[in-house]
Amino acid sequence: TLFRSAQFWCQNLVTAVQCGALEHCVQSVWNNPDTLEAGDLCEQCKLIVKTAVSMIQDSVLQDGLKKLLHDDCSLLPVKTLVPSCQLMVDKYVSLLLTLLQSYIKPDAICAFVKLCQLKQSASLKEEDRKRTRL
Repeated sequence: TLFRSAQFWCQNLVTAVQCGALEHCVQSVWNNPDTLEAGDLCEQCKLIVKTAVSMIQDSVLQDGLKKLLHDDCSLLPVKTLVPSCQLMVDKYVSLLLTLLQSYIKPDAICAFVKLCQLKQSASLKEEDRKRTRL
């Protein structure tokens, strides 16, 4: 039954993370070239990044992040700065998340963690150069 559990846990990245078996799957299953093709992990990685990016626009996530940052503002040693810190959080969190979302590239992230090979075209490089000039 352990083999069946491992098969279920390691069927994809999302399931491995949800089951708390990511480390097991990486070490025992996915590092074995006979068990999973590299392309599968690459596609799954890109799917997870795309899902995370879409979650950025979720109001529940944004509200949770604002609360966390408000709590961090409350920890400032100069208490008179707390209201202005919290005001900045309210004013800029949505903008920062939108900017973050526009700069996340699933191909590049998955290549960085070595689950994909980066095949960046000249047009993507030019697009990145234009963004850095903003």
